[in-house]
Amino acid sequence: MSGGIASFGVANLMYDINYGRHYDYRDLEDLNIFWSYIGHILGIREAMIPRTFGEAVELLDYGYAVMEPPSEFSEALNDVSEMMLNTLMDKVRVPLIDTRVKSALHQTLHGLHFFIGGTFLGKRITGTLEPTRIGRVAPKLITAQARLANLDRRIPGYWKRADRRRANGDTYWAVMHDAFTKLAAEQDGGRGPTFAHHDQRVEALGTTG
Repeated sequence: MSGGIASFGVANLMYDINYGRHYDYRDLEDLNIFWSYIGHILGIREAMIPRTFGEAVELLDYGYAVMEPPSEFSEALNDVSEMMLNTLMDKVRVPLIDTRVKSALHQTLHGLHFFIGGTFLGKRITGTLEPTRIGRVAPKLITAQARLANLDRRIPGYWKRADRRRANGDTYWAVMHDAFTKLAAEQDGGRGPTFAHHDQRVEALGTTG
């Protein structure tokens, strides 16, 4: 659980940085504060919660150094991830070229898995030997998007634009929430997600671990 703070809080932002996105150090510290507080809420020992972004990077680096080989649950997790991806893409249909568009999206995501995780993880996650031509172009497109985001931040009025985007909500997350809620209901006899899993301590649920 303590490694999850760095995984969710630090690693994702470092992917952005790897693609060329620029952040102030204050942004990095704010991110660490956010995820460290989540760790506190989830009951992680205070001594294991990183106090600075630098400590979070050290924790992440240590986690990678001692990480065990993939467990027997990895393939099942990959299958669930693929099912979630298909559910998300089925939420939107493009007339006439739907199949080709979604094939290109799959290839793009596979290319990112290879770029971020290397050949070993790329093969394991995607089930393919190497990225396609579209997959190899994907990192370049993400790099271009990161540079545009850097430019946007330098143009006056950035914070007002950011406030407007937040006020309107994130379209991607809205679509994803609807798609995953439907998927969870289908897989769980219609009950759907309650988002209340962490409302009680593990002991109160009658389970351990």
